[in-house]
Amino acid sequence: MKIGIISDIHVDINQDYDVLKTLDHVAAQEGCDLVLIAGDIHNNAYQAIESVAALNQFGNIAYRYVPGNHDLWNDHIDLTSTDEIYQLFLQDPNCLCEKPLELTDWVIIGDVGWYDYSFGNHEKYTFADFEKMQMDGRTWQDKIKNCWTSDNLGRTSASLKALEETMARYPHKKKIVVTHMLPIQEFCVDETRLDAQKPDWSYFNAFLGSKQYEALYKKYEVAYAICGHVHYRKNVMKNNTQYLCRCLNYCTEWQGEKEIETQIRKAFDYIEI
Repeated sequence: MKIGIISDIHVDINQDYDVLKTLDHVAAQEGCDLVLIAGDIHNNAYQAIESVAALNQFGNIAYRYVPGNHDLWNDHIDLTSTDEIYQLFLQDPNCLCEKPLELTDWVIIGDVGWYDYSFGNHEKYTFADFEKMQMDGRTWQDKIKNCWTSDNLGRTSASLKALEETMARYPHKKKIVVTHMLPIQEFCVDETRLDAQKPDWSYFNAFLGSKQYEALYKKYEVAYAICGHVHYRKNVMKNNTQYLCRCLNYCTEWQGEKEIETQIRKAFDYIEI
């Protein structure tokens, strides 16, 4: 079985490009049976759900996903509570959250994931600094658009608990885990990057994920860990787990030719099981 991997397709921000049809075209050419999307499909939960439904209607490829933080934002939707928005995803059969996908010898487990500031620079900033979610005139947009930020550490603990409870139900299956948030620090933005147009990532890395996911994956011998969120692309093999971060990103961030198939092929990866 061939499983395609991609994240952060941002259908609305990339509205000048036919992201969905092109993604399906690329996945079909690669011979994929299933494609996993690691969040940030749209800034509107209804549209995110509809986008994945549209992908599933194109042909013989199955698409499954976890929501990202953008999919959970409440500024473009009639629901203001993030928990209410999250319930929409729990009701969607294509969403992996609380609905593991069982295969013969494998199980695919999914959750949004969250952040606990463990990727931030704690020598430079305090816990109180991270709780503000603001630095140098910049605000991490979840602070404004996501109610979960009232208890980031609690939300991370809830995510870890949900994942562990699901993993424990499948002691004899090999595991693929999908989160939007980062599970390893190797995917964080280089703190030493010199770019006056960008924020201080020694601070903002705090909102990218948690070190606790790596420990959990090691405990349950996760074979593949898929994520997104950071808008960089990288694969890392660590502790017998293959980590894949395959973000399409905003069109304004694309390097080289601004052609949608080229950009999707750069982001797209796959695993075979």
